[in-house]
Amino acid sequence: MSERDKEVIIEEILKFCIVARKAKDIAEHLGLNQNTLRAHYLYSMVKNGQLKRIKGVTNYITAN
Repeated sequence: MSERDKEVIIEEILKFCIVARKAKDIAEHLGLNQNTLRAHYLYSMVKNGQLKRIKGVTNYITAN
């Protein structure tokens, strides 16, 4: 997968997560495996401050 493809997926995740979403819903929306989504995108996006993980549940939302 090219760097451009990753950027497109990241932008799509950010748009989709304007409201809180579960990893399962994000994966289904993008047509990706949940484990791949978490390992390659969600964890690093939370670490970089692009997404926030809502405490107590496994939902992700775009960080403002």
